[in-house]
Amino acid sequence: MKKYFLILGFIFLFSMQFVSSTSFSGYLPGGKNYLDPDNFTFDGEYLESIDSIKIIGGQTYTISFPGEGAIEFVSLELSSDDIIYFQGEVEEQPGCIVDSYFTECTFTTDSGDDYLYINFSGMGLPQYYDYFQMEDFQLEEGTTRTAYEEYVIPFNDSNSPEFSGSGAFIMAYYETYTIESIISNHVLVMDDIDGDLTSSIVIVSDEYTPNMNIVGEYLVVLEASDAAGNSASFNLTVMIKDEILPIITGPDIVDVNVIDLSSIEDIVATNYTATDGHDGSLNVSVSYDDYTSNKSVLGSYDVSVYAEDDSGNSTVKTIIINVNDNTAPQLNGSNIVNINLSNPKTESEVFVELDITDNYDSFEDLFFETVTGNFVGNETTVGSYELEFMVTDLSGNNNLLVIYINVIDDVFPTILGPESLSYSYTEEHTLEEIIEMLTVSDNYDVISNDDLQIITNTFSSRTTEVGSFLIEFSVTDSSGNISNHSMDITIIDDQSPVIYIDNYLITLSASSTFSPKDALQILISNYELPNGEYDIITLTNDYDGNENIPGTYQYSLQFIDDKGETFQKDFIIKVPEENKVDINKSLIVRNIIVYTSIIGVVGFVIVKNKK
Repeated sequence: MKKYFLILGFIFLFSMQFVSSTSFSGYLPGGKNYLDPDNFTFDGEYLESIDSIKIIGGQTYTISFPGEGAIEFVSLELSSDDIIYFQGEVEEQPGCIVDSYFTECTFTTDSGDDYLYINFSGMGLPQYYDYFQMEDFQLEEGTTRTAYEEYVIPFNDSNSPEFSGSGAFIMAYYETYTIESIISNHVLVMDDIDGDLTSSIVIVSDEYTPNMNIVGEYLVVLEASDAAGNSASFNLTVMIKDEILPIITGPDIVDVNVIDLSSIEDIVATNYTATDGHDGSLNVSVSYDDYTSNKSVLGSYDVSVYAEDDSGNSTVKTIIINVNDNTAPQLNGSNIVNINLSNPKTESEVFVELDITDNYDSFEDLFFETVTGNFVGNETTVGSYELEFMVTDLSGNNNLLVIYINVIDDVFPTILGPESLSYSYTEEHTLEEIIEMLTVSDNYDVISNDDLQIITNTFSSRTTEVGSFLIEFSVTDSSGNISNHSMDITIIDDQSPVIYIDNYLITLSASSTFSPKDALQILISNYELPNGEYDIITLTNDYDGNENIPGTYQYSLQFIDDKGETFQKDFIIKVPEENKVDINKSLIVRNIIVYTSIIGVVGFVIVKNKK
């Protein structure tokens, strides 16, 4: 009977022509059901869509209609361009489930396009369609059928969605945000028809993501479209900033040695570094410098250093540079000091003469302190002494030094006495008598004439010979100092051989006298003096006052001519006893020959006998 009614239905429908069309096939429905009854035609055998139905790409859909309890032997064809989702009897189609209540067929559209269009064709529906039209026919999004809703005609949506939210997002370089998190938290898209489209925002271009954590401004272009195809774009500026100050690492106080004369650049480079979280290592520069002009003067000086990153963030650090003297005084040269007894020195004088210098303080400002030593008290005692002392400068730098002092006897012994000796051969002298004329002494050793040594002696073997002789003496002290003394000895013959009455140079009668003029006349007559005028000076005159007293008398005269030359003559005057003339001698007074020399040279008086 059922089959009968179906056959009748098919015949009835086949005899009728029904054509329908719609103006809304290019839009998504206003409700969940995509099937517009006005967009279908039924020719008694086939139910077909007039215009292609617009659906969303990449979306899963379920098409459903009454099951086999109401409709039997249904064939379904559903396709989009060259893609066929269903074709043939529904009971045999994968993705279709048939029960007595509903037939459900699920499919997923191609995701290559935002939107696509499908065509629908069904066979075996005339009896149901004749009584119920398209009631319970529904195409909806999702994997299962939901409660039936009639088709809702879509609005004519010509308004684009609207973005709202911040047009710029500012962040620190050390913060990490994905562009998706920035969009989801700070950008909103609303559409008058479709409502909230935030989840549908599409990133058109993104300068931010590859430069994340790098300071700068980056443009991100966003776009959103509503179901009607209206789209809107949005420029989101992401600004990455560096507002963190650089860090200068280094001491607050720097001590430098004045001897180094370190430059401020070297001090900063050695002691300070600057880092920035974004820019890394930075240069440290000097902004204030009270040190450079005073680096050779002890004291404390203010200096400011700074560092600036590429974002203009700068840090200033104020430091103090102490210029100190850390170098102790030094002894230059040898630590052996020789002191001669000819110029003895005290301990203080030894310190003064040492070559001790300090890098900063003058010698006068150094302080000397004896630690140990045996020199004090032995300044004039020959020997070697060790002296350990501390020398300290005004900054308290000290140096413990040891010197070795040699006290040396450099003073020669002295031999005092005549350097020449002249005497008559008639006055014999011994070597011992001549040594007694000398005095020997030494500054340090106890020595006497017994320490004398005779180096040269041409005298001892000729003590009574007329002539010149040399004796050279030497004496040595315990330090090896040697002194010499020479003595020239002249033995003269002051006894002139003459021819004279009674063996005397001049013999006077009892009634005769002898005067200087007589002496001058004798010398001129004997050609000992040229004829001329002379000044006569009496040097020795034992004769005056003894004219009448028998005896032998010394009579010496000095003659000075008009040129200033001086001549000295010695005479022996004999005053004989009356009437006692030796007639056996047969001697006469002859010319007297006297040898003469200039004053300043030892003179010898020679009286010669003429034969």
